[in-house]
Amino acid sequence: MKTPEQYEKLLTEGKIDANFFKITELNDTAIKLRQKDDIYGFIYYENGAMEGNKFAMNMLSKYYREGKGCKIDKGKAKYWEQKAKQ
Repeated sequence: MKTPEQYEKLLTEGKIDANFFKITELNDTAIKLRQKDDIYGFIYYENGAMEGNKFAMNMLSKYYREGKGCKIDKGKAKYWEQKAKQ
């Protein structure tokens, strides 16, 4: 693995270009990784919320509101938001 300085040198020497590091939204692999992370995040926060963790309840509410790792559900988002305030 190269250090940041080594990559910088390769860039200045023109041996690689800036696109070498670029991940675009159209990159199917990046999208799948993000979706996988959202699902794992959803499960993680759901477990925490069920155990009574207020931070997890707030995050679960956000996940439901934004449809991250689950379908958008405004009712469940509101429920977990309110539960976290109790």
